[in-house]
Amino acid sequence: ENITHDDQNVYISLRNGEVIVISKKPGLNANVSFDDPYVRDICLYWWDADFDGNLSYAELANVTDVGDVFTKINTKSYSKFVNGSGYSYYTVSLEHGNAAIRSLDVLKDFTSLVSLSGKAFSGDYNLSSVVLPDSLEEIQDGFDCYIIYPSKTDNFSDVIISLVADHVGAFSFTAISKITLPASLKKIGKHAFYGCDKLRSIYSNAATPPQLVDKISETVTVYVPKGTLELYTSDSKWNTAKAILEMPN
Repeated sequence: ENITHDDQNVYISLRNGEVIVISKKPGLNANVSFDDPYVRDICLYWWDADFDGNLSYAELANVTDVGDVFTKINTKSYSKFVNGSGYSYYTVSLEHGNAAIRSLDVLKDFTSLVSLSGKAFSGDYNLSSVVLPDSLEEIQDGFDCYIIYPSKTDNFSDVIISLVADHVGAFSFTAISKITLPASLKKIGKHAFYGCDKLRSIYSNAATPPQLVDKISETVTVYVPKGTLELYTSDSKWNTAKAILEMPN
């Protein structure tokens, strides 16, 4: 007998030539383990369908949209008469980000998630690790707004002088230093990585370069599947990266 394994399965080769394959993946009824207890509490609040105080892989597999539950983006629109020249209109973020969240590796178990909100994790300043699910096809567009620094108030007239023009995107202002994009990904929306000052590496498993709205930062190295280097280097939004390198098989 001989036993080998890879990331997905264990293989037992019998003397008669038969190979038994045992999946490493837990059953759908098994409970998910969380690296971040704060994230666990959020997930329990939103998706514990049977109210048993645990989350199974099946419960997470039923989630098709995470919206902005992992951040705190609360926007309001205001108008203000400015200098006798008429009204100016502003979209203002009264809350921005959730500093308590540090890891979202559990996102890989949201296996029905096809589209990610354009403000999904924006402003989660301590978020350093995210694992995207293999089902993901789109990271939606972010948006432009004014962010109040440092005041948090509904009274627009009190904070007009502290408004700073800024952007909100799916991962904007997070602490991620690297991210792996699944093979299924087709589009990365506006401002997705805006303000990600620590981001240095993007690993793309997509054979066709995902459509980008913004150019890749010149401080980021992109790693792509073997045989796709020309596709990425000829794309005007991807080839602004510091370097584009092929990953080994």
